[in-house]
Amino acid sequence: MLDKLALMDYYSWDSFYWNQKLQSIVHWLMVVVHPVKLQYLAFLVSLI
Repeated sequence: MLDKLALMDYYSWDSFYWNQKLQSIVHWLMVVVHPVKLQYLAFLVSLI
């Protein structure tokens, strides 16, 4: 029983950890990609 609880606790912590990692990656992508996308759009608009 105790092992099962410990395992559940471990998995929930693990998924929490990956959640945080995923969020930071997504945040980083937003920060990096967003300005580039805006510049790209501005470039396309300037061509028209």
